Amino acid sequence: MSEKRKVGIVPHPYRVSNQFLAEEMTPVLSEYGFDVEIIRLPTKQIDPEELPEIPSDNGIYVLIVAGGDGTFLGASRLAARASVPIIGVEIGKLGFLCQEKLENFPDLVRTLAEGDFVTEDRMLLEGRIVREGKTVFKSIALNDIVVGNATIPRMLELNCYISDTFLVGYLSDGLIVSTPTGSTAYSMAAGGPILEPTLDSLILTPICAHTLYIRPVVVPVREAVNVVPALTNPPIMASFDGQVFYNLEKGDEVHISKHEKSLKMIRLNEFNFFDTLMKKFKWGFRHTKE
Repeated sequence: MSEKRKVGIVPHPYRVSNQFLAEEMTPVLSEYGFDVEIIRLPTKQIDPEELPEIPSDNGIYVLIVAGGDGTFLGASRLAARASVPIIGVEIGKLGFLCQEKLENFPDLVRTLAEGDFVTEDRMLLEGRIVREGKTVFKSIALNDIVVGNATIPRMLELNCYISDTFLVGYLSDGLIVSTPTGSTAYSMAAGGPILEPTLDSLILTPICAHTLYIRPVVVPVREAVNVVPALTNPPIMASFDGQVFYNLEKGDEVHISKHEKSLKMIRLNEFNFFDTLMKKFKWGFRHTKE
């Protein structure tokens, strides 16, 4: 490697073992000529204004997440804003986003040093809280944006529009608007469909809808999704990947659309999404008798 490059390591924000592990990764990276910067996420609820920034002149070549999928979601905001590719080393419980094995870390570093990898674009959502026609808050999400109860578990009335066309009035505990990447997360748990992650679609999945005929809907990303809560609802909040939260006021609307930037996820080997489904979720697993 002729030019010195920098790698950013993002460990789990409060798991001490992961913090030490990130420091232990440094000598391996240094051996291949990389400078290393450890970037720490906030240890509490994330305020978008308090996220660390990666300046454009910082020179970071790639972000490595040393944690689980939750840490990856937090780091994805940094990577997307700085247009830096990202890869996750699996240390958490599931490892659907962080797929590289810790024992293969030296091979991972060698591959990064040689530049022998490809990136896969993953769609991001942008959610805006609109009050009296003005945006008062906005953030992005890799998996999903959820409009749900802020305090008490009571049914909500949420009117949903696709652009300016009324779609449905949900009587439910909330609504999940998911990307294809997030289709295997909260949306799936609520009965939503599984989509191949590079598709350009949005999934609308109601949470515990109090009607028999309401089902999840898949819409093209060229359409914006506008969620208009009824004025009679109890307190409502919007959550972004379950990490950024905003409490809505009466009359607020949530406008959700495809973000202008995408997340560049590094792929080292040939990636088969459906193989991953089978390995992680036992999806399509055939049980046989001995």
